[in-house]
Amino acid sequence: MEPSIVRIDVTESGRVWSIVGEIDAGNAGQLIDAVAHRPDTGDALVELDMEGVTFIDSSGLRALLQLADSVEAAGGSTVVRHPSEAVFKLLAITQLESRFGLS
Repeated sequence: MEPSIVRIDVTESGRVWSIVGEIDAGNAGQLIDAVAHRPDTGDALVELDMEGVTFIDSSGLRALLQLADSVEAAGGSTVVRHPSEAVFKLLAITQLESRFGLS
C-alpha cells in the first residue's frame, strides 16, 4: 500500500491553494509545513480549493485550523471552495462550516 500524499499547489497570485489527496496523521505535517512557508497574505482572502481531497481526518482538520489561524493573525481570512464530500462532512460534523465560509 502506497503512503497517502497531499499535494499543495499555490497559484501565481498566492491566494488560491489547491489541496489534493488524503490528509491524515501520516502526512498532515506536509500541510502544516506549507503553512509555515506560505506566501505573505497580508489582509487577503486565502481560498482553499479542496475538491480533490479524498480523505481527511482530525489531523488534517488541525492543519486547516492552523492555516486559518495564521492567515487571520495576519489580518486575512480563509475560505474553503469546492469541498469534497469528505471535507464537507468533517466540517459539518465539527460545526466549522462557518469558520471556512461554507454557511
